[in-house]
Amino acid sequence: DDDDDDDDDDDDGVVGARNATRRCAAGRIGGGENVLVKSIYRESVENKRLLAWELDGLMRSGANHDLRVFGVGALAALKSKHAFLGFALDHLHFYERLEQCLEEKKRQHAWAQALVGRNQHETWLWRSAPLAADVRRLEEQMQLASTPPPSDAARRYADAIERDAQHSDGFALVGHFYTRFLADLFGGTMLGAPTRLALRWPSVPSYYQLDFPKPRRICIEDAYGAINDAFQAVDEDDDMKRVALSGASEAFRHNANVYASVRSTSEELQAPASPPEAAAGGPFPRAPLVGAVQGVLNVA
Repeated sequence: DDDDDDDDDDDDGVVGARNATRRCAAGRIGGGENVLVKSIYRESVENKRLLAWELDGLMRSGANHDLRVFGVGALAALKSKHAFLGFALDHLHFYERLEQCLEEKKRQHAWAQALVGRNQHETWLWRSAPLAADVRRLEEQMQLASTPPPSDAARRYADAIERDAQHSDGFALVGHFYTRFLADLFGGTMLGAPTRLALRWPSVPSYYQLDFPKPRRICIEDAYGAINDAFQAVDEDDDMKRVALSGASEAFRHNANVYASVRSTSEELQAPASPPEAAAGGPFPRAPLVGAVQGVLNVA
């Protein structure tokens, strides 16, 4: 049964995920997609102007944006169903907060109407509902008596989103939108196959599935365009630009802390494991790790 939660299944799943990661790094899984997203990034018009250009520059600078922390944390979430449950609960916690804040601001401010309303992002890009579905699926398989709480790092991330929503008309949320949803659009779905193998699920987790209403290239261009539309709605004000960049920097920092927490939690879960389990759940070789994560992050 694909949904069995016995130790052998977890071991086989982790080994399968490791092999999938290696094939991803070698270009046999996601290689074409990696080329596609790099092409989309290079050929975009909207990301060469206004606030979208500034936000991409912040991402390229590496400020609070450590690829190694992201990679090790993402792969630590594949060590067991318990590890992925913690990962999903953390993400559900801050995605819910961000989406709720954006929807509230959409009712109040023109910038949020431009950001969220363009391409009706709330109807297909929001991730909280898919994450909630993955959490329910895991809880049913694991027969948990209660849902574990999110990590302290995830709670701090959600609290930072709430604080940013309370000043400067919440314009810092544009930076949070960029950090979360552009990553999802560009390459977050590439972790779907390794995660499915690690969990021994017959289908990819819902979190990693995006139902693009238009060709992916157009959806990404629309997301960049929505960021620029939001900036134009505040008259391209320099102070508001700094607010958005501060929000993105905060999001990168908290994201790194969440992924570091995933790694720490996963190591705690693996501590009492038997030697074969520890070997199966051990660290991934550096080269495949970096190759797979570069495919996800679209570091240009």
